Amino acid sequence: MDPSPRKPRFLIAHGERLTKEERYVSSPKPVKGPIYNREEIVAQLGPRLTRSLGTVRDLPQDALPQGRAVVMVTLHPEFLAKSFYPEKLFGSIGLRAVGSRARKVEPKKWSKPAEKSDSPRIAETIDLYMACKVSDLANWEKGMASLAPWVDGMGTIEDIRPLTDLDHEVRVRITPGIRKSGVAEVALHVPQGEDQKVFGAFERYAAEIGIEVYRNLRIEVPGLFFMPVKGDPDALRSLARFSFVRSIALLSACVRCPLHELPVLSVAPSCHLLRHPSIQRSVLLSSTADCPTHTD
Repeated sequence: MDPSPRKPRFLIAHGERLTKEERYVSSPKPVKGPIYNREEIVAQLGPRLTRSLGTVRDLPQDALPQGRAVVMVTLHPEFLAKSFYPEKLFGSIGLRAVGSRARKVEPKKWSKPAEKSDSPRIAETIDLYMACKVSDLANWEKGMASLAPWVDGMGTIEDIRPLTDLDHEVRVRITPGIRKSGVAEVALHVPQGEDQKVFGAFERYAAEIGIEVYRNLRIEVPGLFFMPVKGDPDALRSLARFSFVRSIALLSACVRCPLHELPVLSVAPSCHLLRHPSIQRSVLLSSTADCPTHTD
C-alpha cells in the first residue's frame, strides 16, 4: 500500500503562501485635513498673493518668458510628505513646480496643540518655486476673493511671496558700492521641455540691458542652468528682474581664461562654474580677501 502523500514542509512561516498567487491590496492613501479654514486662508494668504501679483506685474514684459513668472509657495511643515503634496490644487490653479529650497517657519496654527512652552514652535519646511502665467496668478487672486471651491485646499500652504523677497537674503549677492564691470554666476530655472525657450528669452533680455552671457560655459543640471555673465553692477541687478532667475552672485576676478578671454574668478568650491573643464584649468582658488571683487 502506497504511503499517504505528505504535505510539503516550509522553513518560512506561512511559506505555502509563496506557492500560489495572492492578491495584495495597497494601503489607502493617508488623508489629512487642511490646517487653516477658509476665513484664515483668505486673511493670511490673500494679501500676500495680491502683493506677489503686483510685484510680477511691475516686471518688464521681456522679463516674463511667454507671459510667465515664478513665485514662492511655502508648504505647512505638516504637509511635507509626498502623499500630502497638493498636486490637484496646483494643477487647478496652473502652477508648476520648477525648484525648491529649505526654509524654517513658525506656523500660526498646527493640527495638534503644542505643549505649554514659551519658546516659538519653529519647524523645517520647503519653499516651492512655482512657475505660472501672470493671467493664472490673477485668476488665483480672484478665485480666492470669491471663495472658489479649491480655496479649502490652500489650508496646506503657509506662505506666498514674490522672488524679490529673497533679493537681500540669497538671490542677489552683489557687494554694494562696486562700480566697475564684473562677472557673476547666474542660476536660471529651466522647466523640463522648455529649457531652450526660457534660456532664449533670458539671453534676449540680458542683451537688452547690456549683459554678456557666456552660453558656451553654462552648466546644465535637471531644472537649472548655471552660467557666467558679465556687466556693470546696476545691469546685473536688473538681470535679477528676469522672473526665472533663481540667484545671481558677483564673483572675484583673479586670472583670465585663455580659451574664452573670460575673467576667471576666485570663488568658493561650491560654485557650479567650477564644474566646467575650461574654467577648472584656469581658475585660481583663494579667499575673496586676497582678490578684488571686480574686473579691471
